[in-house]
Amino acid sequence: MHSEVFKKMFDNPPPKMGVPDAKDIARVTPARIPCTHEELENHLQKYVDLIFEKGANEARVISARAIPQDPRVILKCYTPK
Repeated sequence: MHSEVFKKMFDNPPPKMGVPDAKDIARVTPARIPCTHEELENHLQKYVDLIFEKGANEARVISARAIPQDPRVILKCYTPK
């Protein structure tokens, strides 16, 4: 079993330099959260309330898609050190 893992790790071609095509970027399939949207919102609101109790001036729930990401971050995963 370990030999199969090592083979997969070390028998890969080196990454190509430059910006990868969008089709070459691995995408993680979204997983379903086993609760309703309302249950999730209530659960997250408990954390927001806790943050305010600890002394924060501002806290809110935002979508992960609302966080901007520089495309160069992806390149850091593709170029070896």
